[in-house]
Amino acid sequence: MGKSKNTLAIRMTIALVAGIVAGFLCILLRENVGAQSETWKMINNLLFQDISQKGAEKAIGIFYIVGQLFINSLQLIIIPMVFTSITLAMCHISDSRKLGRISYKTLGFFFVSSVVALILAGIVGMTVKASGAFNIDIKSSVNIVSGKSGSNPLMVLVGIVPNNIFAAFSNNGGVLATVFLAVSTGLCINHLNEKIKNLKSILQEINDIVVTFLTFVINKFGPIAIFVLLTRTFASYGIEHLKPALVYMGITTITLLVFLVFGYSFLILASTRLDPLPFVKKAAKVALFGFSTSSSAATLSLNKTLEVNSAQNVMVKADDFLGDYKDADGIFLAGGYSNYKNLFRSDEAFRMIDFYLKNNKFIFAISGAPYSLAKHNLINNRTISVHKTYEEKAREFCNISSLPITFDKNLITCKSTGFVQDLAFEIVKILAPNKLEKVKKGLGIL
Repeated sequence: MGKSKNTLAIRMTIALVAGIVAGFLCILLRENVGAQSETWKMINNLLFQDISQKGAEKAIGIFYIVGQLFINSLQLIIIPMVFTSITLAMCHISDSRKLGRISYKTLGFFFVSSVVALILAGIVGMTVKASGAFNIDIKSSVNIVSGKSGSNPLMVLVGIVPNNIFAAFSNNGGVLATVFLAVSTGLCINHLNEKIKNLKSILQEINDIVVTFLTFVINKFGPIAIFVLLTRTFASYGIEHLKPALVYMGITTITLLVFLVFGYSFLILASTRLDPLPFVKKAAKVALFGFSTSSSAATLSLNKTLEVNSAQNVMVKADDFLGDYKDADGIFLAGGYSNYKNLFRSDEAFRMIDFYLKNNKFIFAISGAPYSLAKHNLINNRTISVHKTYEEKAREFCNISSLPITFDKNLITCKSTGFVQDLAFEIVKILAPNKLEKVKKGLGIL
């Protein structure tokens, strides 16, 4: 058994290194043949293309398919594993005082380990930034920003108790609700004791099935999935992103290893008085999966630094520089004077927008942004809605609509932020029409 585990760890490590090397070679190939060349387009369509996107109906995307199948397989067993494991654990605890001690230690360990991890990450992050090892300076770059709306953190407590048991089991993001249901179910089974004759056995059998499935997926497909996911991630970036990407991966790997070997071990020893080495060995295999996923959700910005200031002086920090980003369904061009001026200064942004317009991808522009496109002769003779400040100037290039929102094929324009909610609904209607009713109900409109 030990030999099998060691073999898996070795194969996963090899896959990690091989994925990085293969990804690096893909970057070099892309730079040599050109990102817009027919050769690279053929390779991208065959291996890396996200086949779920519009315009990719004829692509094959082998690496994308393999990676998504692996990720979906892991996500598939999250809820059943959490529910059955915790429920069965609660079933075997008959002493309520012992259960209380276990609960307090679990919560305390989670809190302390999180604080230690945050402190370590903060120190390492500030040190690396001060050293200049992660500086990025790409002229006329476009930034990627993942936008999030704030909410009261106490809503986390409200979400612990679900109002629909089936909804809790169908949402991988609601793990806390699943934990609550598992603890409640386990304690009830424990209290009813002999009255519950078959459910405990059924839960145990389900747990055995889940563990067997997870073991099979990790052992047979884990190394392959890590290789294709890493290779595809590297192949999606230009050569200018290679250095910061390698610095990020190196620093992150070292920091995680330091926390795993020293921080986690100390916490285990201090809280349980047990030998931390077996726990570290088990956690090490899981840590290797941390580099096998990447994000593709993006909001676009036009500064040369990662810090972006809105017209109302709201600071947003971007995650990365965009470079040659051609895989999104569309681009949203924000309004406001500062964004309007920044857009005028970015030739790279206009090249990308032109690519989207010519390839039937969506361009959403609000306020003064449509005039920026008109001024650069990207939307000549098309009909637009634009802020009243720029209507006369834009009339030289385009037809001006009196409507707050105007549709002209793949170009959707909006007069001002006063109509931003209506524009948002139109975007949802275009990109995810089956979600529109749910969004409106969530806002209390329906």
